[in-house]
Amino acid sequence: MFYRNLAIFFLIFTLVFIVTLPNTVIAQGGLQQQQLDLPRDPALEKEAKHNLEVAKFYLKQKAYKAVNDRLLEIIYTYPRFSRLDEVLFMVADSFIKLDNPDEAAKFYQQLVNDFPESKFTKESKKKLESLITIK
Repeated sequence: MFYRNLAIFFLIFTLVFIVTLPNTVIAQGGLQQQQLDLPRDPALEKEAKHNLEVAKFYLKQKAYKAVNDRLLEIIYTYPRFSRLDEVLFMVADSFIKLDNPDEAAKFYQQLVNDFPESKFTKESKKKLESLITIK
């Protein structure tokens, strides 16, 4: 009986946590902003910088698919990378080069939304507007 009651308690606690967490995250400015406020792991930062440098090398070679692969790896593996705004801008540009404007627009928009103070935001807005007028 004790274990049954304990299991019910944890089940209810878990359900309450799952239901209220998204509202708490939204009220506090979203998950992206919360992640940016936490300290960054220097080892992960170094790995992400290496991938960014490799992506820039591929960009010089005009190997846009390879650029895209490296940048997407950074976005999904290192979401708290200090230069994520630059990565988002570069991946959007690489999608343009790969003739995929819909994907490019998603990343330009993410940059504008998540990094309104970035040096890449103004140019991203311009590129978004040009993509909208093309459609």
